[in-house]
Amino acid sequence: MNVRPWLTGLLASWMSAAGAATCDSDGVWVQVIGAGKPASSGYIMWINGKARALIDAGSGSAINFKNSKARVADLDLVLFTHLHVNHTADLVTLVQSSLAEGRSSPLPIYGPARSKLMPSTVTFVRTLFDRKGGLYRYLGELVSPLGKTTYKLQPHDVPVKRNNTVEVYANERLRVSAAAVMRKPLPSLAWRLEAGGKSLVFSSDLDSEVNGLQTLARNADLLIVHNPSRIDTRDLWQLRYLSPDAVGRTANAANVKKLVLAHHNAQDQRAIDAIKANYSGLSIIADELDCVKP
Repeated sequence: MNVRPWLTGLLASWMSAAGAATCDSDGVWVQVIGAGKPASSGYIMWINGKARALIDAGSGSAINFKNSKARVADLDLVLFTHLHVNHTADLVTLVQSSLAEGRSSPLPIYGPARSKLMPSTVTFVRTLFDRKGGLYRYLGELVSPLGKTTYKLQPHDVPVKRNNTVEVYANERLRVSAAAVMRKPLPSLAWRLEAGGKSLVFSSDLDSEVNGLQTLARNADLLIVHNPSRIDTRDLWQLRYLSPDAVGRTANAANVKKLVLAHHNAQDQRAIDAIKANYSGLSIIADELDCVKP
C-alpha cells in the first residue's frame, strides 16, 4: 500500500488509496482523475476492468482518463454534478479523443436542469456541439438527429426536488439515481451508482448539510466528497465547501461504510481530525489516479 508521508502517525482507520495507473480488472472500483490543483473534479467507475461511468470531467481529467487506460467507447454514461468549469472543462477533449475509438452506440450525459445563472445540461452540450451555432460545430453530427453516425451524445436534464431521490438510468450492470444538494446559487446533484452488489455515492461540492445526500447515501459502500480547501469556517461561505465536521456527521448519519476525500491539501490533518470526531468508519484520502475498492 502506498502510504504518503503525511499519513504517518494517523489512526489505523485512516488509509491511503492504492495508487495505480489502472485499477484491478476484478469487480467494482473508483478511480480519481481530478484531485489536483486547481481543485478539479473527475472520477471513473470501473466494472470488471472497463470504465463504465464518468462522473465529472474537470480540467486535467482528460489526461488522467487517458493515463488510466480508460476508453470513452466503453462508457455507459457521463454524469455531471454541476456545470462549473472545474467539473466540465475536459468534456470536449474526451469527445474529440473518442472519435478514434470506434464507438458506435449513443453516449447519455446526465446533469442538472437550468437555473438563472446556468444553462441546463441539454443546452450546455448543444451549445458546445450544435452543428449550426455550437462552439465546436465541426462535431455537430454527434448531436444532430439527422447525422449519419450511430454514435450520438444524448444530454438529459435531471430536475430533482429538495430531499427527493430519482432513478435516472439502468442497464444490465449499472443503476443510477440522483438527489439535489446545496451548491448556492447553482443547481447541483449527488449521484448514487450501484453495480456488482456495491453502492457508490458522489457528492459534488456542498455548502450545507442536506437530508437529500443522507438519504441517497444511506448504507452506501463508498461516499466520495471533496476535501475543504480551508478549515476556517469564516471562509467556507465563499469557498462553498462542506466543513470537515459536517462531512463526518453526514457520513455517520448515512451509515456509510467507507469515506473518500479528494482534493487533498496542506490542512489535511485538521480535516482528518474534524472528520474522525464525527465519523467512525473507514476513511481514505485520494490522490490523482488512485484506485479505491468499495
